[in-house]
Parts: sequence; C-alpha cells; structure tokens
Amino acid sequence: YGASYASFLTYIFAYIAEAGRTAAGTAGGAGPWLIFGTLSIVSTLAWGWASDRAELRKLLVCNYLLTTMAIGVAVAFRSSSGLMLSLALYSLCFFGYIMVIGGAIVKATGSLSSVFMGKITLIHTIGQVAGALGGGMARDHTGSFTDVFVFSLATLLVSSALFMAAPAGMAPRMQTQ
Repeated sequence: YGASYASFLTYIFAYIAEAGRTAAGTAGGAGPWLIFGTLSIVSTLAWGWASDRAELRKLLVCNYLLTTMAIGVAVAFRSSSGLMLSLALYSLCFFGYIMVIGGAIVKATGSLSSVFMGKITLIHTIGQVAGALGGGMARDHTGSFTDVFVFSLATLLVSSALFMAAPAGMAPRMQTQ
C-alpha cells in the first residue's frame, strides 16, 4: 500500500499543475492541497468510526475498492476536473487505511503494539520509497503521468491480493464488544 500511495501522491499534484497550465482553467495552486487536506481529515474521522463498528476484512475491502476507483479515475481521465475528482476520492480513503490498520494492530497486539507499529511503519516506508522511485522512473521513461498511475494501480492491486490471500482468522474482528 505504501508503494501505491507514494507513487500516486508524489505525482498527482504535479500532474494537476501541468494539466492546469495546458487547460483553459487552472487547477493548480492551493486548491488541490485544500481538497486533499480537508477530505483526509474527514477520511480519518469516518474510517476511524467505521473501524470501531465493522469487521476488518470488509472495511479494508471497501477501502481498497475506493482507492482503486480513485486511481482508476486518474488513469482514465486526463482532464483537470478528472484529476481533481481522482484526488478527492483518494483523499477519502488515504488516512482511512492507516486508521484501520493502526487500530487492528493495537487491538491484536495489545502491550506489544508499539513494536508491531514500528515494524509495519518500516515496511510501509520501504514501500513509499519504492513507490516514489518507481513512479518517477515511469514518468522519466515514458514522459507520461498516466503510466505513474498505472504503476500505482498495479502496486495497489498487489497489496490488495496479498491482503486477500491472508487467512481471514489472522486479523482481529473490529467490533465493539
């Protein structure tokens, strides 16, 4: 997931700015950052609330589906408005994934949660570095931001497949007792 999100977020803002310069209207400036920040806060609250009430696997499937749709919009629609829609949808799931996984780790590991959060953060950071690097290489080699988002989508699908391949009993149920 770290590779997918780093390749998406590292380059979506550059793509929006580039599209804004070539389009009739401008989509650059503070607007994309305002949308991302505001909707990310909403995402945190909504997914945090849901993680206290829903089963982990179903919740993450919903998050993966929304993330897939958001990145798919960036791949399919190259207009400024399509990119802004992609960013808005992505913002609604970005911190949600972190909230759900963080909550699951704390509930599953109890007093050792800080150790496991450290391990997950390390793995996620390695993914982020790979994602930013892979996205940059895709942009440099093809000259296309679309290929960056195809890379992001591919890494997201790999992450999703790994999650779905894990036995269902490995994750705690995320329901309030």
